[in-house]
Formats: sequence, structure tokens, C-alpha cells
Amino acid sequence: MGLTCLAFAPARHALALPQGVYFAHAQSTATLQGIVVDHDGAVVPGAKLAARHGATGVERDGKTSLRAAYAIMGSGMVGGRSVNYEDIGARAAEVGLRVLAGERPQVIPPQTVPSVTMFDWRELRRWGIVGESLPPGSIVRFKEQTVWEQYKWRIVGVVSLFILEALLIVWLWTSLVRGRRAERERLRFARLAAAEHSHLDEVVSNVPGVVWESRFEPDGVTRRVEFVNDYVEKMLGYGVEECLSTPNFWLSILLEEDRAESARVAASILAGGGKGVLQFRCRTKDGRVLWVEAYLVVILDDDGEATGLRGVAMDITDRKLAEEELRRALAEVSQLKNQLQAENIYLREEIKLEHNFEEIVGLSDAIKYVLHKIEQVAPTESTALLLGETGTGKELVARAIHGASRRKDRPLVKVNCAALSASLIESELFGHEKGSFTGASTRKIGRFELAHGATIFLDEIGELPLELQSKLLRVIQEGEFERLGGTKTVKADVRIIAATNRDLQAEVRQGRFREDLFYRLNVFPITVPPLRQRKEDVPVLIEHFVTRLSKKLGREIISVSPATLRALTKYSWPGNVRELANVVERAVINTRGPVLRLPDTFAEPQTEDAAADGKTLEEVERGTSSASSKTPVGESRGRVGPRGCSG
Repeated sequence: MGLTCLAFAPARHALALPQGVYFAHAQSTATLQGIVVDHDGAVVPGAKLAARHGATGVERDGKTSLRAAYAIMGSGMVGGRSVNYEDIGARAAEVGLRVLAGERPQVIPPQTVPSVTMFDWRELRRWGIVGESLPPGSIVRFKEQTVWEQYKWRIVGVVSLFILEALLIVWLWTSLVRGRRAERERLRFARLAAAEHSHLDEVVSNVPGVVWESRFEPDGVTRRVEFVNDYVEKMLGYGVEECLSTPNFWLSILLEEDRAESARVAASILAGGGKGVLQFRCRTKDGRVLWVEAYLVVILDDDGEATGLRGVAMDITDRKLAEEELRRALAEVSQLKNQLQAENIYLREEIKLEHNFEEIVGLSDAIKYVLHKIEQVAPTESTALLLGETGTGKELVARAIHGASRRKDRPLVKVNCAALSASLIESELFGHEKGSFTGASTRKIGRFELAHGATIFLDEIGELPLELQSKLLRVIQEGEFERLGGTKTVKADVRIIAATNRDLQAEVRQGRFREDLFYRLNVFPITVPPLRQRKEDVPVLIEHFVTRLSKKLGREIISVSPATLRALTKYSWPGNVRELANVVERAVINTRGPVLRLPDTFAEPQTEDAAADGKTLEEVERGTSSASSKTPVGESRGRVGPRGCSG
């Protein structure tokens, strides 16, 4: 590459050149004539240039010596426009290729290669010319690298290394901080876990039961306890190590009769995969038997398969005993309820009965004596024996005794010993167990058990079979008995009132009644007189029955004729008061009007007076029916007792 001078004219020519320093060799002399293009585009002679740069030995007329010129402008030119021989060679090669390709040289136009402006960096630096003032596209040669350009990559590497080290230090410091923070968190969580574990241990230790966990062995059948709290020793007497080392520990301490059911319930809970409650009996180390209630939870693995059981076992022996007591109490309540129901049924049946003798009515000395005896024996607990003919009102006397006693708030239980067969009387009196005989499909309580705390009235006691009299004697003596077909002894607090129309002493002599039973019953005998022995009570009884039956049957009878009264009074009444009540009821039914008349079909049985006269009651009535005077019912005399008495 050649160098072409940018300024060849003498210093006196002013050229329009870019700002900078240019030079050229003078052809006629050995001196250098330098020019400078100033900032405003003016060409400055070299002498002025030398004066600006403070050069010495420079002539004022613009001529300077070669030494001064070198001192001022250096030994080489600053730069200029040069030809790029590389481009020229490339263009020449292109032309040659075209010629070789057969193209005629005459037709190939001349090739122009643009020149390149080049500068010497050393001279630019020497003259203080900055690169920004050079023409655009200029090439600067021999440029020395700055420290940055020379060591840039090293500096970048060092700085990068420092940055990397700094990042590494920051990362290490961050990791250390995080590690310390993680350690602090670990310690905090460890303390929390220890506190929770301590709290859990405290809670578990305060649980009034055995907290345990068991897992299946590889065989899938045997379960081994993996955890159990210390309460197991307090509750069962076994140590923790014994529980952990014994396969199927819980099954081993179960009672034999509870194992099958407990295994079935546990298998059901495991199959369901949920929760459950199991109750069983187990034997402690010292041989005691405890009732245990276990609350079980199935342990599942990640696949949802059961791997064991976790639970709490609590001693419920006291609760079971309380439940047993409650069951006994409920059984007793049920028994009392059944007894009360039976009493209610009995009372309803009694209410349904037609009582013809609701009151003891009479003014005779005989009936007053009976009432006196009732007042004597009623407040006591003594056994009373009522003697008298049929129909004299022995049951009403028994009711009067019970009504004046301390047991009056409980029902009077009545048993007619003559109304039941020998095979049924024992079941009726003492009850029977289920299956004790054919037809006994349920258990039944007897009248003595029903009358517990009350009074029992044994009517027609003379008809009681001899084989049952000993059992009745035991009840009177000891207050206890057994149900038919049963083995349990039943206590009975019962007051006994017995009645009979037989001569029990004669029955004893004939061997049909136990003598010891007779003496037990004959504590306080009361003889109820027959109606024929208290004829003065007949008008009072007639008035009582007419008044009561008139209301019952819807009649308005207000009087009884004196003839009727005389006829009824003369009658001997072998059926006693019951027969009188029946006769009056028939008369009330047949009477049409306010005056009571006897039925035409009524015939008097032979009595002492009637037999002597040879007349019947019907004949007496016909003989006296023509009497016109009538006796009002209200003129009869009154009743004896709080409500009146009935015989």
C-alpha cells in the first residue's frame, strides 16, 4: 500500500482540508514545509504551527531547519489517502477471469477501486489529533493498545472471578444462615415435639385405661403389641415388657368363653377398616376377673390395608356391677309392675263382680257384737277366722276388717278355695314357672305373691286339699313359699283372713283338715250369725235392698206393705241375707207401681213356724194382701256402722 500526500502545495496556498496536521517534502530544498488545518478550516503555515507548539529555532519567515521541522512534525507523515491493493488484486482477478472466460478485453470497462484514508496513530497522538476529528471510514494504523484494551479480558476474568467468589461467598453465607435457621427451626420443632410428646405422655398417663397398639406379624394372623402405657401394670398386673414380648397378648388373658365372640367382633372391625367397641372379660395376673371395654381403631398402610389395631382398654367392672344391680332393680320393678298390673286386673275383675252385700246393715245385738269384734282385730296383724253359714256375709266382714287395717291402701285379694280344682288351686295360690306343667306357657305369680304387703281372704278354707294345707301352714309360719315348678323361695308379707261354713274341729277329727293349720288360723275367730237369729234386722235389710235395687233397675218403689214385711220376717231364710237379697230383687223386678209386692210364684220353704202352721209364704201373702194399710220404706230403722253394715 502506497502513501499519497494530502498536501503538496506550498504553504502560501490555502486548501480546504479537514481539521488536522498534514505534511509534504519540499522538492527543491531539504526542508519540510508543514501546514495545519485549523478548527475553522484555515491553513496555517508550519512556522505558525511551530510557534503554537513552542518549538525553538523556528524562523519567523516560515523557513525552518530540518531539525526544527522534525522536532515539530516528526519523522513521518500523519496519514493520507492510499490505494487498497487487495481490492485492486481482487478486481484484477475478476477481469482476468472474464478474459479467460472468452470475453474481449476491449469490452471490459475500466475498474475503479476506491482509495482508503489511513492514519498513523503514533503521529496522531504526537500531534494531539483525536480520532473523532478524522474523516468517516478512516483506518488508524499502529495504534497502541491501552491498558484496558490490553488487559481487558484479564480484568474481566479477574472481575468475573471476584464476582463469582463474591457470589460463592454470598451463597455460602446464605447457606450458612439458612442452615443456622434450619437448625434453630429443628431445635424449635424438637422442643415442640418433646413438649407434645411430654404432653401426650402426660395425657396417656392420665387416661384411666391401657393405651396400646398392636401390629400383625408377617403371618398375617398373630398380632404383637408394639406399644403399651404403664397403666397396664396398675390395671392388669402385667409389666410393659411382658405385654410387648407376648404374641396375641390380649387374646391370651381373655376368658375362654369370651374369646370366640371377641375374635369375631375384632375381625369384623378389621374388615370394616373403621372403629369399634369391644367388651370382654379378662383375668389379671393375680387371678381377678375384670370386665374390660376396648375402643378400637384400625391401623391402615398406604394401600389402605389393615396392619394392626390401636385402642384404649378401660376397666368397666364397677359399671358392669352397677348394670347388674340395675338389671336386678329393673327386674324387681318389672315384677312389681306385673304385680301391680295383676292387682289392677284383679281389682277390675272384682269391680265387675256383682256384690250383693256392700254394707253390713242391722241393729240387732248379734250384728253389733260382730262389729265390735271387727274393731278389735282390724288394727292388728293377727289372722282372723270367719265362721258362719253360707250367705251370712263373711266376705263383707273380711272387707270391713281389711278396710279398718293398716293395709287398707292395698287391695284385698280374694281366693275361693271351693271354686278351683285341686290341680289348679296350688297354681292359683302360689303361682307357677314357665313349663311347670302342660299349658304353662308363661310364668304366673300367685295370689300370695300378689297380696304381698296386703291382705288375702281365703274363702271356703275348709275345701282346701290336704296336700296344700302344709304349704299354706309354711306361709303362715315363715312367710315364704316356692312357685309351682320353681326352686326360688319367694317372701310374702301377707295378712290372712280365712272363712268357712264347715265345722273345722269336726273336719280335724275326721282327718280332712290339719290340726296345726286349724290352730294357726283360729287365732281370732268371729262367728257371723244367720239371719234367722236376727229377725229384727230383716226390715232394715229390706229397706236397704229396695232402695238400692230401685235405683239400679229404674223403679220408683217408695213403700212396702205391712203384710209383705210380716211375710218376709216370718220366713226362716236358710240362704240367709243372700237369699233375702235375691227375693227382694225379684219382687222389685215384678212390681209395677210404688208398692213392693212379692211375686206370685214365690213359695216359702218349710221353716219352723211355717211347718207348724202348714202354710206357705205365698199363702201368707195372699192372706194379707187385702190389707190396705202400708208401711213406708222410710219408716224403717237406720244402719249400723260408718256406712251401715250388711250381713
